[in-house]
Amino acid sequence: MAKLSLRQIVQSQLSRTPIISGQLVCCEDTGNFYKDGNGTRKLLSSDIIFVDSLPLAPIADKIYLVKPNKLYIYNSDDSDWVCLNQTVELPDVIIQKNSSLEFPSVGKENCIYIDREKNKTYRWSDTDTKYYCVGSDYDDIKLINGGSSSSFE
Repeated sequence: MAKLSLRQIVQSQLSRTPIISGQLVCCEDTGNFYKDGNGTRKLLSSDIIFVDSLPLAPIADKIYLVKPNKLYIYNSDDSDWVCLNQTVELPDVIIQKNSSLEFPSVGKENCIYIDREKNKTYRWSDTDTKYYCVGSDYDDIKLINGGSSSSFE
């Protein structure tokens, strides 16, 4: 298996760029993407345009790479830009302790805290400066209050 690498060049340098198996070559002036393998170079796409900011008049069906690493496409139906590689915020870390009493006095918002003893999961709120239980063992539920049977609220 070849190690994947990325090389960014201008189109005029393509013929002088060595072919290395597993290499992706992108030409920032033309938007062409090539993949090297077994002594050959194959054109993958001509749809990427490198920009420093999104244009006011986008070209249809082109993908815009806003330097350094955000990919956008223009949705003409909604007249709006769509980010193709939007990152999803995941917890930085999952912290497991024997008890919630062992949690730090001030937590971090982008962390999940697990109390092993009570089998409960918590998140920290900087706004309220406290932990909120966001998950609990269903065996802990003793009563579910469904409200009044004579009420439709």
